Amino acid sequence: MNKFCTTFALPTTTISIYYPQGKPTTSDPTWALETSLDVEWAHAIASGAKIMLVVAKSALSTDLLAAVDYAVSLGAKQVAMSWGTPEFSGQSYYDYHFNKTGVTFLASAGDTAGVMWPASSAYVVGVGGTHLVLDINGNITSETAWSSTGGGISAYTAKPTFQNGWQSATKRTTPDLGYDADSNTGVAVYITNYYGQTGWLSCGGTSAGPPQWAALFALVNSGRVSSVNGANTTLYNAGNSNYAGNYRDITSGSNGKYSATVKYDYGPGWSRQSDSNRRPADYKSAALPAELCRQ
Repeated sequence: MNKFCTTFALPTTTISIYYPQGKPTTSDPTWALETSLDVEWAHAIASGAKIMLVVAKSALSTDLLAAVDYAVSLGAKQVAMSWGTPEFSGQSYYDYHFNKTGVTFLASAGDTAGVMWPASSAYVVGVGGTHLVLDINGNITSETAWSSTGGGISAYTAKPTFQNGWQSATKRTTPDLGYDADSNTGVAVYITNYYGQTGWLSCGGTSAGPPQWAALFALVNSGRVSSVNGANTTLYNAGNSNYAGNYRDITSGSNGKYSATVKYDYGPGWSRQSDSNRRPADYKSAALPAELCRQ
C-alpha cells in the first residue's frame, strides 16, 4: 500500500486487518493479489475513507459470509465482495446477511457469461465489466461490454421491484452496474509476493469493480446525514429520473450470450457517467448520480 500511495501521490493510510475466525492455515497468492487490488483501489477512489480488511479463514461461503457479518458489526457502511459462486437452490435463505439498513453490499458479477451469487441477491449490487479505451490524455475514446463479463437471468431470485420497467424477465437479472474489468485495460496493482514475483501487475476482472464502487458510495455517504439505504433502488431510480445525465450508456459489445443495448442490459448493466479508468489521483472529481448525494 505504501508503494502504491507513493507512486500515485496518494496520502498514506493505515489498514485495519481483522481475523475474526482466526488466520487462514495456508497462504494463497491469488487471494493475496485480490486483496491488494481491493485495498489499493478502494483507497485510490476514496483516499480519506477508513479501510477495514476482514479476512475469512477459508474460501468456503459460510466463512466468507461470517466475515461479511463481522464487517457489518464493525460499522462498515459499504462492503465489497470480490468473489462469487454459481447460483444454487435456496440461495435466498442467505439474504439476511445483506438485508441491512444503511449498508451497501457490492459483489462481482463474474468473469464468464452467466449469473453468480451473491451478485444475484436482490440486496446486493452486482458489478459487471466493460472494456475501456483511453487516449494519451486519459479521455475516453470507447467503452464496450467486456467479452467475459458475467450477466444474465437468475434461475432462483425473483424479479425485484426496482427492475420493473427495465427488463422483461420474470427473475432478477445481473449485473446492476458496470466498471472497467478487462485486464488489457485494467488497473495497476503492487504486490510483494505473487508466486515469488514482486512488483506491478495489470489486473482486471469484475472483482476490480466492487471495491471501487464501494469507495464511490463512501464518498456519497460522507456528504449525507445518513448512509444510502436500498442502494439498488436508488441506482435504478437515478435511471428513471435522468438516465442520460446520470449514466453513460454502453451500447456495444457482448459477453457471448448477451449483447449491450440501449439503457439497461445484462452485459455492463448501468454505467457511471465519468472517466472510469484514469490514474488514481484523477478520481477526485468523479461524477455520481445526484439522487445518491441527497441528504
